[in-house]
Amino acid sequence: MQPGIALVTGGAAGIGRAVTLRLLADGYDVVVIDRQPGELPPAVEFLQADQRDEEAWRRALAASIERFGAAPSALVLNAAIGGAAVVGDIETVSIERWQEVFEVNVTGAVLGLRACLPAMVAEGSGSVVIMASVDAFLAEQGAVAYACSKATLLQLGRCVAVDYARRGVRVNVVCPGIVDTPGFRAHLGTSADPARFESYRTQRTPLERFLDPTEVAGVVSFLLGPDASGMTGSAVVVDAGLTASYDFRSGEEGA
Repeated sequence: MQPGIALVTGGAAGIGRAVTLRLLADGYDVVVIDRQPGELPPAVEFLQADQRDEEAWRRALAASIERFGAAPSALVLNAAIGGAAVVGDIETVSIERWQEVFEVNVTGAVLGLRACLPAMVAEGSGSVVIMASVDAFLAEQGAVAYACSKATLLQLGRCVAVDYARRGVRVNVVCPGIVDTPGFRAHLGTSADPARFESYRTQRTPLERFLDPTEVAGVVSFLLGPDASGMTGSAVVVDAGLTASYDFRSGEEGA
C-alpha cells in the first residue's frame, strides 16, 4: 500500500533533499517547497517558493491535489535559516536578521501547519515532523537567533501535538546534532581556522564523525510511518552522542 503524499519544505538540499529522496524510496508522492532549485527526480512536484508566503502554501496544496489527487497526509517542516547566515551573539546579530530567522524558521512552519492540518483533520489522520536541533535544548555559542528559533519549534511541535491528538494527527520533532551539509560547511568557514574547528567538533562527538543527512532522513521516515503510531509530541535526538555527556575527550589527554 502506498504511504501517501508528503510535503517537504527545504527539500532540495541538505537534510531536506535526503528526506525527499528517502520518502520517494518509501513510496510517497512528494511535493517540495524550496527557495532554491536543486537536483530532484522528475517524480517530485517542485515549487520554488518561500515558506513565509501564504500564497506559496495555497499553490503547494493545489499542486498536490492536481498532480497526486489529494492534499498531503504527511508534512515535513525542514526549511530554515542556519549555519553561517546566523553567526553572532545578541549584540552582533541585527534585529533585521533576528526577525528574518524567526519569520523563516518559525512563522513559515506555522503557516505550513495552518495550511495542511485542515485536510489531515478531515481525513482523520496525518503525520507531521518538525526539524529542530539539539540547539533547542542546549545553547550554542554564537548562534543565539538560530538556537532560540529551534527551541520555539520544539515547543510548537509539542503544542500542536497536544491540540490535534484527538483529531488523528501526530506531530513529532527531530533534533539533529552536527550534520554534514553545505550549510554546515559554510558555518565551518566562518572560523579563523576551519580545519582546527572541524577537528574539534569531530572529536567532541562520541561517534567521532558528523552525521550524514541520510541518517536524519531515516528518523523522519520512521516518525511518519506506522511503526511510530504511538508517538506524538516526542522530541527525537539524533546527534551521534553529542549531547549524551557534558564532556567527551579523545582519550589522548587522559581521564
